Amino acid sequence: MEQMDFSLYITIFFAVLFGFAVLLGFIRGLKKSIYWLIVMIIYFGLFFLTLDIVVKAIYTVNIPKLGDILGSFNQELSGVTTIKTALETYIKLQVPDEYASILARDHVKDLINSVGLFVLKIAYTVLY
Repeated sequence: MEQMDFSLYITIFFAVLFGFAVLLGFIRGLKKSIYWLIVMIIYFGLFFLTLDIVVKAIYTVNIPKLGDILGSFNQELSGVTTIKTALETYIKLQVPDEYASILARDHVKDLINSVGLFVLKIAYTVLY
C-alpha cells in the first residue's frame, strides 16, 4: 500500500470547505441584495408614480390655516387658502403696476404655476 499524503488530503478538505463557505456566503449575500433591489425598485417606483398626483394635490388642496400663517408675514395674503392662490397673489403684490397686464396672460400664469409645482416637487423629493 502506498504512503498516504495526509497533508494533501487535509489541504484539499479545507479548500473544499472554504469553497463551500464562500459559495454559501455568496448565496446569502445575493439573496439579501436581490431583496433590497426589489424593495428599492418598489420604493422608487411608488415615488415616481405618485410624484405628480401628490404634488398637484398639495398645490391645490384647501388649507384654511394657510391664510393665517401667511397673513402674519403679509396682510394681503391672509385670505388665501391654497398654495396656488398664495403664489399668484404674492407675485401680483411684487410686480409693479405698469407690468400688471403681463400677469393676465395665460403663458405667464402657466409659467408661474409650473415654477411653483417644480419647487413643490423638489421639496417632496427631499422629504420622501
